[in-house]
Amino acid sequence: MTNSIIFVDPSVQDYQSLIHNIDRAKIVILNDNFSAIEQITQALAGESDIEAIHILSHGSEGTLFLGNSPLDKTTLETHAHTVKQWGKALKRNADILLYGCNVAQTEQGKDFVKRLSQLTKANVAASTNLTGNAKLGGDWNLEFITGKIKAALAFSPEVTAAYNGVLGNGPGGVEIANSTSNLALWLKANTIPGTPVASWTDNSGYARNATQGNVTFQPTLATSALNGQPTVRFDGTNDTMSVPLDISPSVNPNITIFTVFNSTTATNAPYRKIYGNDDGGFDRTIGLDNRSGTNNFTYFGGSGVNNYFTLAANTYYLSSHTYSTTNFNGWINGTQQVTNGPVNNSNGYTTLSLGSLTGVESIGVGILGNLLSIIAFSMMANATSLITTSALNTTSPSVMINMQAIQPPMATTTGM
Repeated sequence: MTNSIIFVDPSVQDYQSLIHNIDRAKIVILNDNFSAIEQITQALAGESDIEAIHILSHGSEGTLFLGNSPLDKTTLETHAHTVKQWGKALKRNADILLYGCNVAQTEQGKDFVKRLSQLTKANVAASTNLTGNAKLGGDWNLEFITGKIKAALAFSPEVTAAYNGVLGNGPGGVEIANSTSNLALWLKANTIPGTPVASWTDNSGYARNATQGNVTFQPTLATSALNGQPTVRFDGTNDTMSVPLDISPSVNPNITIFTVFNSTTATNAPYRKIYGNDDGGFDRTIGLDNRSGTNNFTYFGGSGVNNYFTLAANTYYLSSHTYSTTNFNGWINGTQQVTNGPVNNSNGYTTLSLGSLTGVESIGVGILGNLLSIIAFSMMANATSLITTSALNTTSPSVMINMQAIQPPMATTTGM
């Protein structure tokens, strides 16, 4: 790849596998806390005769999810003067290749691609369908093109064939709020504007926002709590939030839930629950529980409390767990801890409580610690799921979904 630059948004799951061993292009890892337009402009300043720009990100119709705000036709117009400067770094008839799902699927998307081409005076290629793993319905063809594209794809056939995800706009690359993703809830702490936390916006597209109207019971926002990322901090006494999501078996018989959390204590009295909808029948709930022994993180199932794993205080965990009408399975940091555990098929409360045992306000039974994110899918994660083809192993969806928690704090460049 001669005289090319690859811009990578770090929210793309396992992007490292795609750019590994690329040594003939400059690679710029964008910082998702800052404007991508400004970062790209800075990276191109002083460059000349660039033959191809490759942009790897999640996408949707007419939108690339880059940096701290989407790049769409509106932002193109707002920053038209700045985007025009990109063209100064390009060789005549240079190419821009956009890797992201469904970017040019609609007329709105095609207009976005055309406008980017007009501003930069480059040939632009984008996808009209899912981009990524074939088993998930994706491919690596960029079907919509302005001009004549001469540049080859940035990634070799061997690399793209081995890639396990797709580049959609939801966690793990799935699509937000459509009929195929089964995404039910996506709470991430870096969307919260300030503290105390009265509302936690749901990014799934279904507006299932976590709320707490009573200021006495509102958790706080802890900035830079995990590798520079904010978390929602619950005090273990009376902080709790309610989510309008019913995880009862009659409504969601199969469900997968990911959480990134820590507990500032390993003491499990009182019942320090991360989430729950329990109405007294040992319904779908996880957290510390003193009825199962010291330091035991537990889940409710069958007719009682069941051990999940032994928790260490002040340690962040990535928990992936699935419920069906027949069993519970749980993974911590990609390692399976519970295999086909017992479940209870009775229905709990119709709301999901965060930092609490029950689906309604319940004081003194909540987590003393921090939540980075909670993500739920109305499906069982498995080898053919829309999350990843290697679901729940050492590269589990929980790790991939929360890649932002382990990204470097600034844009970086490698190679040339």
